Amino acid sequence: MASTGSTSKESVAVQIEPKTGISFPVKLDDGMELVAVGLRKKSILGLGGIKVYGFGIFADNEKLKEVLRLKIGSKAPSKPTKEMYEAVLDSDVGMMVRVFADASDNIKLTSGSIINIGLKDVVVSKVESELLCKAYFHMYLGDEAFDVDAKERFGHSLLSLF
Repeated sequence: MASTGSTSKESVAVQIEPKTGISFPVKLDDGMELVAVGLRKKSILGLGGIKVYGFGIFADNEKLKEVLRLKIGSKAPSKPTKEMYEAVLDSDVGMMVRVFADASDNIKLTSGSIINIGLKDVVVSKVESELLCKAYFHMYLGDEAFDVDAKERFGHSLLSLF
């Protein structure tokens, strides 16, 4: 974790997504905490991965802990399990994905744009469908996650909640 200066006297702790160099705050004003960072890559005609955007997944860790204890029990598995991810994806825990897009990859966003997409009482990017938001989170935490390493980091953060 690193710190960056802000306009106030306080510094904000951040975590850097290593492949893009994008920094994400480790805690948001609403109390949500950063649980994983990753990179969305896209393969075009088998020409390897083109960096599309960096992302950070934020969650309410106290509510995640409650969900895990209800669905899994109080004993932590030895490694992240499909059951853990499904428990989170099927819950109504407040989560959010913050996306920083690189405008050079034909994405119609200004460089440095932030997209916040979340569930329940969290900011939702002009999409208010819970079903659509859950589908969106499946892209990051489901069986075919965009960044498997980020999904694993999320799983290990879940293990630390036991």
